[in-house]
Amino acid sequence: KSAFFYAVGLLNCGQIKEAENIIEKGKVPFKSGEPFYESSRKLLARIYAVSGREEKAIELYKGLELNAEESTDYAKVLFSCGYLSSSKKEGLKSNTIEGKYIAALSCFNLKELSEAETLFSDYLKSNKKSNREYAVFYLGYCQYKLGKISACQTLENFSTNYAGHPL
Repeated sequence: KSAFFYAVGLLNCGQIKEAENIIEKGKVPFKSGEPFYESSRKLLARIYAVSGREEKAIELYKGLELNAEESTDYAKVLFSCGYLSSSKKEGLKSNTIEGKYIAALSCFNLKELSEAETLFSDYLKSNKKSNREYAVFYLGYCQYKLGKISACQTLENFSTNYAGHPL
């Protein structure tokens, strides 16, 4: 049990390889059905994801019961690998505002612009600060592609509020 929490601490401090060694190399001998087994699999999936081994992460995530935050992390991994339909589904399933943002990006890339517009709007109604400028831009772009007059105001707001943004 303490080794598991030590591995979590290492991961949170950016010591990814060390955390992986504890979980993957058997230093934490959790077997199926034992306490912490499921948690160790989730932690290993997260380790794989943050270390750029998304496909390995996906394989682990597939067989796990995930809570809202974990579903959001899984949606991000799916999105980064280009599995847009799966990313959308997992992001919506998470029922988190960040999950909706990932689902909105997936919809945008799938050219499901009406649904993307709704999800970006929902995201912007929250007080979430991260990715806000991207959400405003993509919302405006969705509105533009859908032929909505509101696109002018949304994109003007983006230009005014985020003048130095690279988009």
